[in-house]
Amino acid sequence: MKLEKLLIKKLLEDEIVKNSFKDVDLKKVAKIIEEYLSTETIDEKVCYEFYKKINLPYSIVYRAFGLVKTDIKDEKIKSKLDTLLNITAKVYIKKEILSLKELLLEKQKHDFLLFQAHNKWIDKIVNAVKYDKIDEYPLVDSKHCKFKEYLAYLESLMICLDVNLCVYIHDLHNLIHMLSNSFYVFYKRGHYAESYFVFKDLKEQILKFYNTLNELYISTFANIEKSFFDLIEILVKSKTLYVGVIDLKNLKTLNKLINENVVTQAKKELFKRLKSRYKNKKDFLIIKGSSNDFYFLAKDIDLKEFEKEIKDIYDIINSEIIINDEKVVFDALILGIILDKFSQIKVKDLINYFSYLKKIAINSGRNIVINNKENHLEQWLKEQINMDYIRKKIENKEIDVVFQPIFESANKKVFSLEALGRIVEQDKLIPAGMFIDHIYSMGKISEFDTVVLEKVLEKEELLKQVTNRVFLNISFEALKDENYIKKLTQVIDFLDIDIVLELTEQRFVENLELIEKIHKENKTYFAVDDFGSGYSSILLVINLLRKNMIRVLKIDGTLIKNVKDDEFLKKAVKIIAGFREEFNLHLVAEFVEDEDTVEILKEIGVDLLQGYYLSMPKTIEELLVEKEERLKEIID
Repeated sequence: MKLEKLLIKKLLEDEIVKNSFKDVDLKKVAKIIEEYLSTETIDEKVCYEFYKKINLPYSIVYRAFGLVKTDIKDEKIKSKLDTLLNITAKVYIKKEILSLKELLLEKQKHDFLLFQAHNKWIDKIVNAVKYDKIDEYPLVDSKHCKFKEYLAYLESLMICLDVNLCVYIHDLHNLIHMLSNSFYVFYKRGHYAESYFVFKDLKEQILKFYNTLNELYISTFANIEKSFFDLIEILVKSKTLYVGVIDLKNLKTLNKLINENVVTQAKKELFKRLKSRYKNKKDFLIIKGSSNDFYFLAKDIDLKEFEKEIKDIYDIINSEIIINDEKVVFDALILGIILDKFSQIKVKDLINYFSYLKKIAINSGRNIVINNKENHLEQWLKEQINMDYIRKKIENKEIDVVFQPIFESANKKVFSLEALGRIVEQDKLIPAGMFIDHIYSMGKISEFDTVVLEKVLEKEELLKQVTNRVFLNISFEALKDENYIKKLTQVIDFLDIDIVLELTEQRFVENLELIEKIHKENKTYFAVDDFGSGYSSILLVINLLRKNMIRVLKIDGTLIKNVKDDEFLKKAVKIIAGFREEFNLHLVAEFVEDEDTVEILKEIGVDLLQGYYLSMPKTIEELLVEKEERLKEIID
């Protein structure tokens, strides 16, 4: 059968091809294919002419060739068919490769960081293919891509608060680089047909990648202030942060004196200048809020650098901006605070604190106010808590417990959990440090401790899945309270786990008989908290040892905080570690805040560790999920 007739027959029989084109077009295609198969030499020039005449998607050309190839007996024609198909694929690629650049330009409507990550990479891909310089093709795996580097920038961290979307985009990014490198391998070896289909997949995945990125940016900027403060809440769990609010305080005056549109344009220019200053600095972020405020965030700097940045920002704001021959000069109020690592501050409290600093600035006539005093924020938060509010929370039993793990230093396995009482406030839990002094001053501490016991008892089944031991903080007042003692006895009898009672107050030293009574009646043991501070007397520990009532010493956190930088503190902790070995006790180091401290304490001989670096206080449900995830990792 003549080749043209064979082609027409096969094309008309195929439902996919037939439904896509008219019969007359298919006959024209068959004629063109036969014409080019009769050409003596098939090279890229010939295939380019074929491409122009055929005017079909490559997938249809590929299918048409496949349909007819099985019925062709002449090996020479078969070989020509393969060559024409293969080199034509190269022509299609070179024509369509420019669409990658067009796609990039279409998606980059804003100067967002993550959209810029692949600019040079895509340029190099396009140029390597377009100009036949395949040896210059950018072979880059996803781990060494600029995008990976940019993900560490504060802007990117703020964008990636939606965990599910960020996991998806991470997977897409890996796939894009894998497809790109596969495309190169096929193309380099001259397998253009295969490389064409890989290219089409690559383009599709890049489109998905940029659409997902766009979705992330849209959702973030829809409520930029919320995204900014949510980022702070997450980062402060592991980083000391420097936060600033910039209030353009002369806006109303400027709007009266100058055309409002001019002022609006000037604000845009001001933000552009501020953004430009931090464009390539991964540890800095500046945003424009929905109000007239700008917000500033920095990490991995010190106070001196923070103060310099605030001053430089102030100078930029006070510089002249010319819009339509109008001179605009803004005046600003800049408020700065330092959030210590592991702070448990909530967004609402942070915003209220900035309002408080703003009043200070206005009353004192200052343009810049930076809170650099240690624990100033925490002290202010304590002052905001109302006594009646706390009293009602305790009386209504609006108390819950979280648990902070204590880990074995040798292998970081959970040795025990420490139960910590929290006040429930809507969807958040207020740490005890914010209200415990008020509870003592109201004489409500034993009532509070009793509610904590009840909450621990409620979580018995979940507790047993995580640990066989719980530490409870007890007050001297609670141990004199009959209701508390009854509840404690009930908890000890009912719970199938060990209870260790933590002693902290000076009055325990003077009332050893009360501790001994509890020990005899409940067969429970004690831990001495804050050992090494004024409250925890060595004499108390020795008296407890004599009567076999103590199992654990907890070193005062102030000794641990700076142990890695202070040789004298290191020696002091080493002496305490020797004390615990002599009497066969467990020794817990609190306030462990980094890996260096972990290694030093292990070397010194501290066998148990506790601190935010290892684990924040969490609900028992959260700890149970973590345990299941660890087991899954081990199994995998």
